[in-house]
Amino acid sequence: MNKEGLKLDAFIVPSLLKATRNLIDQEFGKVMHCLVLKCSFESDAFIVSSLIDMYSKFGEVENARKVFDDFAGQDLVVFNAMVSGFANNSQADEALSLVQDMKLVGIKADIITWNALIAGFSHMGNEEKVSETLEMMCLDGHKPDVVTWTSVISGLVHNFQYEKAFDAFKQMLAHGLYPNSATITTLLPACTTLANVKHGKEIHGYSVVTGLEDHGFVRSALLDMYGKCGFISEAMILFRKTPKKTTVTFNSMIFCYANHGLVSSLSRKGKDKDTFIRKGQIQPSFPHGPRGCACAGPSTQLKKVVFPNFKFSLLCPCADTSHVSIYHPDSDQI
Repeated sequence: MNKEGLKLDAFIVPSLLKATRNLIDQEFGKVMHCLVLKCSFESDAFIVSSLIDMYSKFGEVENARKVFDDFAGQDLVVFNAMVSGFANNSQADEALSLVQDMKLVGIKADIITWNALIAGFSHMGNEEKVSETLEMMCLDGHKPDVVTWTSVISGLVHNFQYEKAFDAFKQMLAHGLYPNSATITTLLPACTTLANVKHGKEIHGYSVVTGLEDHGFVRSALLDMYGKCGFISEAMILFRKTPKKTTVTFNSMIFCYANHGLVSSLSRKGKDKDTFIRKGQIQPSFPHGPRGCACAGPSTQLKKVVFPNFKFSLLCPCADTSHVSIYHPDSDQI
């Protein structure tokens, strides 16, 4: 574009800043910020909000705040970008303070503002603040929607409050709201224990009925759930039913096999994945290769390893537990 002598305009810049944010290219982001100032776009609300989003994604909240403070206007979009920036960087209290400042300048918070606040407090595990924010949200004339409840559920799962996450899910249904793919993907990690796999199967059933099972991230989350609970055959059926396999799908199935010492199956999946890579359909994402049991082989008899302290058991080609990754109730990984 520069070679053709074409100038930037206010419509192209937000797209470039979004791409920079997604790629986390901090150096190019600062170049773009300089171009924004050079072209006198610093008074455009959408460009300013894009800059705030970019710096917030980089974790540079101070720079985001400086861009916000330098903006001369009073715009809801810009305020929401800064509120989200604080909330997404574990500074939900600062986000709440900014919402109070909005009222002072006559700008009314919308559903996006409140959802950002709730997501911030929920991720931090501050359940008291989540309840208070929900109450303030309702008093301000906004009813919690699917995004609101998904944020609450996400925070509870992130902080290993699985039972509370299921209760929040039930409350969402009681309010007549139906989960979307994001809700399902968020809740399924809470079902990766044998005690909660029943809930996972119920959610899977709902996904089948509503057609959400075909969503890529939902299917990968289901694969992950069945794999962590030891239901290899269910995971394999889901994998085979997936018409368009992606890197995420392959990774979920490969780790499912690797974590249970099924290296012969892992090798077959690896060959399948290599075929897709050669065709240019997916990109590899294993920098050091998948984990597996070194003693596994096609003729090795699987033995059951029981971990009573963790209330968990799995099949392993040997009784040696030194190489085995164990699921702990206070962890989201096997």
